[in-house]
Amino acid sequence: MDLVTTNLVDSFREEQGFSSLLALPTLFEHFANYCVASSEYPEEFDVEDLHVAGGNDLQLDDVMVIVNGVLVDSVEEVDDLIKTNKFLDADFVFVQAKTGGDFSGAEISNMFYGIRDLFAQAATMPRNDLLAQKEIHDCACTMSPLGNGKTTISCSVASPTKSPLLKNSIYSSRHHPLNQLTQGGSKGSITAQRIP
Repeated sequence: MDLVTTNLVDSFREEQGFSSLLALPTLFEHFANYCVASSEYPEEFDVEDLHVAGGNDLQLDDVMVIVNGVLVDSVEEVDDLIKTNKFLDADFVFVQAKTGGDFSGAEISNMFYGIRDLFAQAATMPRNDLLAQKEIHDCACTMSPLGNGKTTISCSVASPTKSPLLKNSIYSSRHHPLNQLTQGGSKGSITAQRIP
């Protein structure tokens, strides 16, 4: 990481109250998650609630489900929003972050396959407790029958450098799983973001 990013990450550590013993890669995941989440969700949130990284994380560091402008964590919250609003606008936001400048094409593909598995009728990949608690599949199934509103699936790949290899890894896969997820009328986007 460059000096500016290092200083921003150090300031973030202090502001958020993270331990000085927290490893830099994990701290950077939280930092990247915060940067992406802040641009997607203007309300207050706890960055640690978004973090899903660890073993069996499907190559994801952050998962956000925003329904009708509300950050949700459970099917019950989605049900309440259906009753209240009579429509659903849903955004599923997934983030993968690396402190280095380059992602391999395999890492990007694995992230897409992990996201596809989150929406699958029957999961084929193991997932950690943090991901299981997000109830992504159940939330998506609750939304599907409603038929009004819109659904967006966004994937952000965050790195402290913006390298051509990173961008090429994302856009070179013409048949990535995000295309399969968004064929039913949902919108999908994939972005390479330089963090900060």
